[in-house]
Amino acid sequence: MKEMSTKAASLSGLNKTLLKTPEMQAKGVASELIRRLGTPQIAFCFRTSSGSIYAADDTVRTVRYKTSENKFQSPSTITVFLEHKYLDPQQTDRSSEQYLPNSLVHKEGSLALFDGDNITEIKQWSDLPESATYELIRDNLYFIVADASSKKIYKKAPVSFAPRMGTHPIEFCEPETHRFHDRNHFGDVITDIKITNKLPEDERQKSLESLAATSLTAQ
Repeated sequence: MKEMSTKAASLSGLNKTLLKTPEMQAKGVASELIRRLGTPQIAFCFRTSSGSIYAADDTVRTVRYKTSENKFQSPSTITVFLEHKYLDPQQTDRSSEQYLPNSLVHKEGSLALFDGDNITEIKQWSDLPESATYELIRDNLYFIVADASSKKIYKKAPVSFAPRMGTHPIEFCEPETHRFHDRNHFGDVITDIKITNKLPEDERQKSLESLAATSLTAQ
């Protein structure tokens, strides 16, 4: 009996060790991101310079795992991507309407579609005008900041609905689901992207697992 209990204890210890391996942790992270996103059909995934892992569906909603805090965040309502140059005074003049100090991106601003004199605030893709073409959306989405009293736009920088290396994700959120009750989350610069929308379902998850493993082993 004593020998059996010793073996059982050893196996229990082994199982706990295996569960703590980066590979097992990465698999758990990927599974939880997919569960929170609500679909295994992830369109792309990426990680940022801080080690955060994001998964996105084909409507460009994202869900994030913050590696440094071992926490999952609620899915966004919509996510867009901002080039780093608009936050860098060495690349974009501070006086330009395209220059966006970090504080404004974190706390202020909204997403808008410009079509001539018409400006449509976009909180989710269903807000897009029926007449909006793919080319119009691709070329005329902007992150804007307006004066609260005059409603005049004083910051306006183009954003994309497609992730690229060196861009920052901006997740538009429901304030009540955001940890600081902000209406958006501004992420660190993207350092790795995997486009997965044409892969089989299991390969999509493996791509997400490989990103998570990279962040987990870097800690």
